[in-house]
Amino acid sequence: MKTTKLNELSTYYQTFLDYERNESNCGGGRNCENYCHCTTLSPEITNIDLNYIYKDIIGHSSIETILDYGVDRLVQSITMNDFDAHGVSGYYGEELEITLEESGKDKLNTIYSLENLSDIEIIYKCLEKEYGFVLETLKNKKIKVLDIDLKDIILPSDQYKKVNQEVVANYRNRDEIWLLVKEIGTKYSLIDGYHRYSSAQQTNKKTVKVIVFYD
Repeated sequence: MKTTKLNELSTYYQTFLDYERNESNCGGGRNCENYCHCTTLSPEITNIDLNYIYKDIIGHSSIETILDYGVDRLVQSITMNDFDAHGVSGYYGEELEITLEESGKDKLNTIYSLENLSDIEIIYKCLEKEYGFVLETLKNKKIKVLDIDLKDIILPSDQYKKVNQEVVANYRNRDEIWLLVKEIGTKYSLIDGYHRYSSAQQTNKKTVKVIVFYD
């Protein structure tokens, strides 16, 4: 497992959040002369760049280790609701401030905790956060990382999910696609990564990187 310490996420959240300021002022009714000092803000966060957050924490944009994979998986759970945009008092009226909500702090703390876990513990943590449990069929198994043909992956009908195409689109620019699978004979049953699998299909990838559970 990678031992390099994960980086603290930049506190200058404007670098990876898009927002609308929604300014209003007093209209010159308070003798503000040439510039209104009474500006008020009702800002709204409109978008979040998860790839930026991943790169800021890991220090590079690629996924090279199981720790990288785990951080990437948990970063995907961060949403705009984990941040708060509001106005704070300033000389020229209110100024924009973006802070991290408690939910965001909890998610980041979980991400930072990964560096103290073994490879298999990282995978279990991701599954627990995503599904609330670890499949019984995966316990006591070993894991390995392989490059396999996409056509060798089986989609289990009992675990089928309808994928969100907006999420799928976020993965289309990825050079590498990592999936979580279980070895079944010469094939591999998909456990986690339906959106990434769909992205790999849509971009005509022949091979993908997989973390394989095996006996």
